[in-house]
Amino acid sequence: MVGKILLPEIKSLIEARNFGALRELFHEWPPADVAEVILDMDEDDQVIIFRVLPHALAADVFEYLDFDAQQKLLRAMAHEQVVAILNEMSPDDRTALLEELPSAAARQLIRLLTPEERAEAVRLLGYREGSIGRLMTPHYVAVREDWTIAEVLSRGQCWPVDDAGFHCRARGLDRATSARLHPRTWAGQRDAQCHLRSR
Repeated sequence: MVGKILLPEIKSLIEARNFGALRELFHEWPPADVAEVILDMDEDDQVIIFRVLPHALAADVFEYLDFDAQQKLLRAMAHEQVVAILNEMSPDDRTALLEELPSAAARQLIRLLTPEERAEAVRLLGYREGSIGRLMTPHYVAVREDWTIAEVLSRGQCWPVDDAGFHCRARGLDRATSARLHPRTWAGQRDAQCHLRSR
């Protein structure tokens, strides 16, 4: 919604080649909103926007695009940019993209991955199509049953999403995992017991 309102300003920044301002504009936007704007742009402008986004944000935005839009962008982007996005994508979204591609194209993209990401992609693609193994992400937030909400919140980046819970983003090694935190009993008590439900 906001993206459609700002579309003329975004196009103006692209035409003026003011990439710093363009990067700053998108810096705090949720990936889904950036994806919505990108879909309203022509292909050349889509590639420009992807070039100015930080790699992690570009990968998150890419995951919100439909398969056809993803394919068009992959063909239009520079090799280095494709490599960065594929290596930053979450394993389950990358698997979904790769399984939709013709096998020769999927093999070519798999070769672009780092050794660790390649091993993970091959492992997930090795599961039977449609199985939970192929749909899962191997990264998760582990929460002990006896932890309080305060303990969970202290271990990751969490913020309230509604009266009933929090969205948590935990980082470990070089990965990030997101989940919704819903306390079993919620009365604003940070000492209540909790559990995580994947989103």
